[in-house]
Amino acid sequence: MRGESAWVILHKAAEFWVALAGLKLFTNLMSQASFGEYQLGLTTLALITHLFETPISQVYLRQYHTALSQGTARSALSQTLRWLGVTTIVVAGGCALLTKPLADAFELETFTVLAVGLIFLTNRWRSLRVQVLDVQRKRRQCMLENLGFFALQTTLGAAALYFIRPSATTALLSYALAAAAFGSVALRGIRRDMTTLPAGKPAPFANLVYAYGVPLGLLTTFQWLQSSGERYVLSSQLDYATVGRYVAAYQVCGFPFMAMNAVLTALVQPVAFQRASDISDARQLWSADRLLLGGMALYLIAGALIVVGYAFCGPLLMTLLASKAYAIPAGTLTMLAAARMLMFASLLQHVFFKVHQQTRFLLFYSVIAGGMVLPAAWLLVGAYGMMGAAVAVLTTAVIYTLLLGFAPGGIWWLLRGVRTRAAAVPSASTAGAGTEGCL
Repeated sequence: MRGESAWVILHKAAEFWVALAGLKLFTNLMSQASFGEYQLGLTTLALITHLFETPISQVYLRQYHTALSQGTARSALSQTLRWLGVTTIVVAGGCALLTKPLADAFELETFTVLAVGLIFLTNRWRSLRVQVLDVQRKRRQCMLENLGFFALQTTLGAAALYFIRPSATTALLSYALAAAAFGSVALRGIRRDMTTLPAGKPAPFANLVYAYGVPLGLLTTFQWLQSSGERYVLSSQLDYATVGRYVAAYQVCGFPFMAMNAVLTALVQPVAFQRASDISDARQLWSADRLLLGGMALYLIAGALIVVGYAFCGPLLMTLLASKAYAIPAGTLTMLAAARMLMFASLLQHVFFKVHQQTRFLLFYSVIAGGMVLPAAWLLVGAYGMMGAAVAVLTTAVIYTLLLGFAPGGIWWLLRGVRTRAAAVPSASTAGAGTEGCL
């Protein structure tokens, strides 16, 4: 862990600064309306990813170590590539066919939807490769490939906006081009890795997709709804320029929490998956849970201090990291910072359920919270504008975090059950001592 920590922290810190540079450049090169449309395009891309890619890739990642030990790794990877290949082509084709009708219906630029489809087609392979490297704990290679992409995407996007046209479509097509460059390299690397795996046995991949992947995809979809659904309400009741200002503030408030979450997830999730490779062993699960609890405590302490900092320095940060044109009131910024802190805390909470492979209650509570945010945002945005959106997401985040932690089937009950089972299993030294006494 000590040896890997330096690479992970360097990786996430550098990614953090590249993202800050992108925000600064794009908010100054694009109008607020164009920036809002660009961000809505990326928001919709995230929704498509949760619905169509997450059920496939997350099954492979969660079963990676198990498949190696059971001799099904090559079959699992082959099926992952096949399923993702069909999915990306179908989604990209659908976006190409619908780009003009959707542009007319929602007053978008003509090729915005097409550009979103092209990003999905190209970026899924790059994303899968980075996630596999993360699970393999190849920290240096993961950093180089991921940072290389974001640096190219930011540079290419800023150059295209400056020299060609400062529009949402230009920014999205630049994103797709950068993803295509790194996606082709990633796909070759994945296929090369597959040739090194033994033929082995067939993996029960389809069953796992339906049993584990689909519920997880629905879960992340409702999580997306909690964190992003209010943007569509803002665009519907107000305009794209307001969406642009809101998303810029949302990103400024989220950077430190995103960085902490990324570092902790990259460090503890692969180790937790390894420790709990056999979920029938309560001692393995409790060992993984203790690691996750330490990471959660560290995040919450640091996160609370950061929220206090936003209450005093939020407007200044907006000016420094975006521009004066995107400034919003300090109270709204503080509420957004608190909401973002809790949102990323809930992502850390998700890891407990992934380790235990218990997604039923997680999905149930995500449906409750996701179903709340749109009506709440609709009512509050109509009454209070942008501040109403911040109140809606903060309220939903508080309720969701409490449900995951303490409602029936939540983390408290998972930990209580596994700790009791682990304590009931005699340790190896105790069992050996008893055997020696009998002999």
